[in-house]
Amino acid sequence: MRPGRRRLGARRRRQLLGRDHRRPRRGLAFVPTGSATYDYYGADRAGDNLFANSLIALDARTGERRWHQQLVRHDLWDRDLPAPPNLVTLRRDGTEIPAVAPVTKTGPAFLFHRETGEPLFPREEPVVGPFIPGDSPAASQPLPTRPPRPFVARVLSRADVTDYSETARAAILARLESMQFGRLYTAPGAAENVVSPGLDGGAEWGEPRGTRRAAALR
Repeated sequence: MRPGRRRLGARRRRQLLGRDHRRPRRGLAFVPTGSATYDYYGADRAGDNLFANSLIALDARTGERRWHQQLVRHDLWDRDLPAPPNLVTLRRDGTEIPAVAPVTKTGPAFLFHRETGEPLFPREEPVVGPFIPGDSPAASQPLPTRPPRPFVARVLSRADVTDYSETARAAILARLESMQFGRLYTAPGAAENVVSPGLDGGAEWGEPRGTRRAAALR
């Protein structure tokens, strides 16, 4: 089917990827969701496409939504939430904060207050174009400002190009001159893009684990 054709009812997926994470003591279930389709094209799905690419906290007894956070708005990069989140405790200024930490295909782990959904390290990353005609990408995407640090290289720079040989390096640098690169959220458009991290990420379906002794997420 060509990208401009419309058959909406069968493809508005916001599926659960991996599994949900339930916390009986607090009565919450944390559900990471997939992206809206089609991937890489959004001109026929205007807006942020809520509740795609989201972490949703549900009341485990009633199914009622307690809070949500959308980690990618109007996804054009297939950046669904690939794995269930970890439940962690953040120590800040001598206070312990119950948190939930979803990992992402773009590299960082977000931290939200487990009961309220408040971002513990908020930030916005602009989306850059040029854009596909008719598409209206979100102006920015949320990214955390502080640790945990990203666990993959998120953007490509000229310094990353191979130095295996002068010929190979010169050829790749010349190729990059006609491409968009160096930003995490560059929208697909008429120009060619370097997608970094790759289409698979980043985090994938394997679930991370937090270790109390090392105070680390692995």
